[in-house]
Amino acid sequence: MQNLNLTTVDDAIAYLKETQKNLNPSKAKLGKRNIVWISVDNERDFNLLVKAKKHMRNIKWVGIVQEQKQNLSEQKDLARIFEGVQ
Repeated sequence: MQNLNLTTVDDAIAYLKETQKNLNPSKAKLGKRNIVWISVDNERDFNLLVKAKKHMRNIKWVGIVQEQKQNLSEQKDLARIFEGVQ
């Protein structure tokens, strides 16, 4: 989960192009299934990345998901569950 602090669609396009270049430098067609997921924690970055993805080609293999922050009590409950499993 990350906060990219994107301000415009152009910033989001630049971020996706850089990600695309790093993960698929040969520009091979990877299909329409999501292989890589970008997880952001705020709605603004999520919306800008979705808009940017619509303006790009050969980027369908990158999925974008907006994570919701869990409150402290939910985190403690999950920690108790995991402790019981181990």
